[in-house]
Amino acid sequence: MKSKSFLNLSSATVGSVCRNQTTSPADPLARRSGVHFSWSCLGLLLLVLMTGISGCVPPADPTLDLIDTDLRKTKIDDLSKTMDFVFSERRFDQREFESKISTGLNRWVTYAPDKVKTFDWSIDDSIQPLIDQYDDLAVLEQTDGFSFVNSDAYFLQEAAWIDQVVQRVVESKQLNAFELYRLAADDFKSSDEKKDPVVALLKVLHPDLDEAGSVKLASTFKLFDWVVRNIQLVPEADNSENADELRLNDSESLSAAGVPGTGYTRFPWQTLLYSRGDYVDRAKVLMLGLQSLEIDSVMLGVTNDGDESPLPWVVAVPIGDEYYLFDTKLALPIPGERLGTFATLSEVRANGKLLDGLDLSTEESLSDETKYWVRSNQLDSLKALIYVSPESVSKRMKGLESRLIGDERLALVTQPSAMIERLPKVKGVESKIWDVAFKTRQFRQAVREALENREND
Repeated sequence: MKSKSFLNLSSATVGSVCRNQTTSPADPLARRSGVHFSWSCLGLLLLVLMTGISGCVPPADPTLDLIDTDLRKTKIDDLSKTMDFVFSERRFDQREFESKISTGLNRWVTYAPDKVKTFDWSIDDSIQPLIDQYDDLAVLEQTDGFSFVNSDAYFLQEAAWIDQVVQRVVESKQLNAFELYRLAADDFKSSDEKKDPVVALLKVLHPDLDEAGSVKLASTFKLFDWVVRNIQLVPEADNSENADELRLNDSESLSAAGVPGTGYTRFPWQTLLYSRGDYVDRAKVLMLGLQSLEIDSVMLGVTNDGDESPLPWVVAVPIGDEYYLFDTKLALPIPGERLGTFATLSEVRANGKLLDGLDLSTEESLSDETKYWVRSNQLDSLKALIYVSPESVSKRMKGLESRLIGDERLALVTQPSAMIERLPKVKGVESKIWDVAFKTRQFRQAVREALENREND
């Protein structure tokens, strides 16, 4: 052994030095200084022994250093590679896609430094009642954990698709789609090529808005216009008469029993994929897009006598102290008092003709029901429904969102309590967490279990 040879050589050298320093015993000087020489030699020997012992630790193997470096790089790349799959336009088998995403993210969590897994998080107080109410959902089992499940793949892909749509739509500076509004603004023509013409147009129509409010309203209008043009409207599900025939199990609620219903039958990513959905499906896509832009929005719901849940009406975007109203069923912003303007909640409450004026005549429609589906006398008590999903309030999504940077950054987290604090305090409008996304997961879980049971029969 190299260290042992080094030790033997060192001992021999010390012995030689000590012998050379020793003189004849007959020498009086030697007799007086013999002890001095002995102690010097002993000290030198101890020094060499200590040096030899420390040299017994084998040197680092360069090959192991390279392997360790590669492993560290692989751990870091797990997140980047996984997000590449999320943004990829390639087609994958469903199970392969789920596995690649969940496995890659869980590998990233496993090998990530402790600081990645240690952050301030707690279940939002406003969401806890929903978590208790829907405790039968499998996805909620991981709410306070930092491990990913297969269904997270679709949630992330949905966020990626929303982000891509939002970037393309909001960056557009085309006025062609808004010609009627341009004409209403006295044949508006933008004089500043550097400024977004839609922002400038809405500033003319709504001079009371500041620059930030005009930008927010323009972004909302662009995204709303894209949604109603590109998502084909389908009729709402009517299960009032044959609900019992459609039940897949004995659950009390229709969604948990697998009975199709308005707003909860499709995930937003399915609405985008098939370009079709009911007016609530359209609203969910719009609200997720606004979330990506960090613009708050709620679904205003009206309460009918005898109904436990409010009936979704319009997407409302708070700007200043007002709610601007966008009807995804009508496919138009609620018209304001002046031609080309967008109505606020205060306006439609103060002037009932704004809603009643949306009624159609028998010459304008072949339908038996020609009146606008919400009446002005229903607006005294409204619910501001805040859209959340089980994933968006989970610990794992907050941890993931905080680590996504650059082009990979996505809006994954909803903080409903913070939004409630930001919303305008309007008389007769009560904030409430909207459970439609939880019902969607109930419905899909019931359908999946029914299919599995049929395969096993």
